[in-house]
Amino acid sequence: MTPEQVREQYEVNANDFIVSPGKFEAEHFSAPYFYDSILDGCAESLDWMEDGCGVSADLIAIGADERALWNLEPEDGFVVVVEHDNGFVTLHFYDSEAKARAEWEREPEPQEDDVTTPDHRNFYQWGKLVLSIGEDENMAAALNAWMERERYWPSVWFVSDHGNARLIDLSA
Repeated sequence: MTPEQVREQYEVNANDFIVSPGKFEAEHFSAPYFYDSILDGCAESLDWMEDGCGVSADLIAIGADERALWNLEPEDGFVVVVEHDNGFVTLHFYDSEAKARAEWEREPEPQEDDVTTPDHRNFYQWGKLVLSIGEDENMAAALNAWMERERYWPSVWFVSDHGNARLIDLSA
């Protein structure tokens, strides 16, 4: 979709925002273009939850030609296009991929078959204790040896008593 096609389909104000009612209302007039890019498979889907409801959040890198075509700011290098569960689409512009990901990617969390520990000594999988290591044992070495014996290499997580999960790096 070109800027001319957007202006033909939607009422766009002098500040380049869509004022027509609908899913793109009050968004920059590039919203239909970036939304079509998602439908064409030209975006990376991000995992995101909003108020307990899933929303579609997709990351798109913006090229210099696109910035010029759509009258975007020079620092607008990435856009996250969000389709909310009510059908509305919002755009969120960023100057770096890292900033976009920091805001929109959901932190990873333990999966059902991962191994978790509350104390770095006792390790559980599917709610069952699978490994206990002594105070003098190297945690990473003990876990890697257990995984070799089991021929299974799940992710290992520390889960605090508040339920916060942090992935444990076993490469050390």
